[in-house]
Amino acid sequence: MKMLFKKIFIVIMIVASGSVVNAQKLPNKKDMDYLITASGDTVFCKISFSFFNNSKARYKTAEMKSAVAIDPNQIAAYYDAKKKELYTSILLPDEDESQFLQVVEDGPIRIYKFLKNVYSAYSYGGSSIIIWFMSKNNGKLEQIKTNSFLTGMDISSRKEREDVFGELLKDKPEVYTKYADSKKFSFDRIRSLVHLYNTGVWVDDWTGN
Repeated sequence: MKMLFKKIFIVIMIVASGSVVNAQKLPNKKDMDYLITASGDTVFCKISFSFFNNSKARYKTAEMKSAVAIDPNQIAAYYDAKKKELYTSILLPDEDESQFLQVVEDGPIRIYKFLKNVYSAYSYGGSSIIIWFMSKNNGKLEQIKTNSFLTGMDISSRKEREDVFGELLKDKPEVYTKYADSKKFSFDRIRSLVHLYNTGVWVDDWTGN
């Protein structure tokens, strides 16, 4: 009960300390940092990152004396205007805690980018594995693409993931046909198909995006 009151108090303080608008739709101002509270309010603020851990985001409104860590259990999403990146709080399958994942494509079909750090005795500092998850109309989260099978997670076969991806596109025959006619299943190809599904626009080159 104490923890519940603490979370409610923190959310109230966030809303009270910043410029707040109702967030049924994301703000149009893409040149401004903002976060969205669990209750759906948008707070304009300044997003920063720890010098020692670039994955840990912090926020500060004009009224706050110091920056505060952005907690995925209290904040639904945040937007970093400098990087032009949207992050949303996601509870991954078989995980106990929510975490922020970058939204690579936003729309009816969303692509979420999960970076998993893997440490090895053979490589100094380890490496990062990329896993793309997708959801359609905020439905079930599906694993679609990874650059490694050494993820420590339950990864289905490529054929199974290709079939799942195809099912997401089937209600737009022109997009599904474009997918079915090609054997490519690269990150760029998948993103182009999802972008076409969401916007009606095809993008060949994602360099710089």
